Amino acid sequence: MFLAAESVQRDSVVHADVVIAGAGAAGITIARALRGSGLHTVVLEGGGFDYDAASQALYTGTVSGSPYELEDSRLRYFGGTTNHWGGWVRPLDDADFDGRAWVPGTGWPISRSDLDPYYGSAFRMTSQLDDHPFGWESWLEGDRDVEALVDSPLLTGAMYRISPVRFGQAYRDELRDAPDVEVYLGANVVNIGTDRTGSHATGLDVRTLKGAGFHVAADRFVCALGGIDNARLLLASRAVEPGGLGNSNDLVGRYFMDHIEAAVATLVLADPVPNVYLGGRFDLARAGVVPTEAAAEQHRLAGTAFIIGEPRVASRRGALDGTVPDAVVKGVLGSLERGDPHTYSLEIRAEPEPNPQSRITLNDGTDALGMPTVDVHRVLTDGDHQRLKRAMELFASELGRLGLGWMRIDADGLGDHDGPLYYGFHHMGTTRMSDDPSTGVVDRRCRVHGIDNLWIAGSSVFPSVGFANPTLTIVALALRIADDLR
Repeated sequence: MFLAAESVQRDSVVHADVVIAGAGAAGITIARALRGSGLHTVVLEGGGFDYDAASQALYTGTVSGSPYELEDSRLRYFGGTTNHWGGWVRPLDDADFDGRAWVPGTGWPISRSDLDPYYGSAFRMTSQLDDHPFGWESWLEGDRDVEALVDSPLLTGAMYRISPVRFGQAYRDELRDAPDVEVYLGANVVNIGTDRTGSHATGLDVRTLKGAGFHVAADRFVCALGGIDNARLLLASRAVEPGGLGNSNDLVGRYFMDHIEAAVATLVLADPVPNVYLGGRFDLARAGVVPTEAAAEQHRLAGTAFIIGEPRVASRRGALDGTVPDAVVKGVLGSLERGDPHTYSLEIRAEPEPNPQSRITLNDGTDALGMPTVDVHRVLTDGDHQRLKRAMELFASELGRLGLGWMRIDADGLGDHDGPLYYGFHHMGTTRMSDDPSTGVVDRRCRVHGIDNLWIAGSSVFPSVGFANPTLTIVALALRIADDLR
């Protein structure tokens, strides 16, 4: 059932068994999983069914550190960021959960095996595709006419599936028709209430843009507001804890991460790239090139993927659309000693080092609801820049060693400063998972340390991130939370 928050009597109390703040990928997944469970579930969504400028303006804040597009990097209406996501899904690898000893702060308190029971259902929900294994070898050995670009002990392939499901559209009818689920639209959560000890959540305070307000009381609460606003709500809930809920160790909002992305190079190759790296006839799948784990350890790399872009046409006369000088093309032809070269753009997608100085904090100013706005301070470490440089060197040297081609670095200053970089707008890490409350905000079940009935859903719980897009793991973790709520 869908209800307008404006229709609720001012200052009244709505009662439920479970309350979910936020109806993006995580919130919708949990609500959908709780249908028929015997639990009366209330979902509080700040927006409506469509984009609204006044609601979106509640995401406005400030940015310090590296440049960042704060407001437009997420969407504030039913379905959340799945309303504009690209649909690239891939699970995290074993090494992402295990961590890389040479990248400080990486690793999870859980293993890949803890999420394996959920990844299959998560994949069907996020893509609605068949669940062919993601393992590169299974694609090479199948009947899908897939071949590797690089056959090397240092570089291998990694498969993404791409079929974006708009959660707000795909699962709207199921929630509308569920007798035990109520979704309130225009319901902005501005505070988490607790008992006097701060160890038990008692309710959520809701406000609307038209000035109405009510309270929701329940036994169990889930914050699923995204990687920035999960932290924002905890920090702003200061009635009992002056520094905010779950923040006794000053960790809420810290370790803000986003995937490092950049268009970094032009590839000039002797042979065409296999179609699977470009989408080709595999329009629901696409491969990237990644360092093997042995190469990552040898070269001290974080999780890294190289994505090959659209081909450009080159000839012996150097007709390369003006993107590569004639002299370069002639030199490449001489070294390859094969026919006309094939050229492609190259993008890197890399894992950042978890950095406590990258963080979400509250400003003195407030939004239209009276909530403090946020400042996003994101800074890459020297280690991040050095790992980017080493990854590029590895890729280039393997192309040359194998006689496959040549690579020209296009990103001026790559490996030295943030200038050539952009980001995936994957907000992660601000309520990181840890068994030890002194190093994290939530435990391995995504429950806030020291609060017995408050869970955090979404990529804010990621302690480190690998190179894979986060949505598949967000949904897998949300399904796991739903099991705990039941």
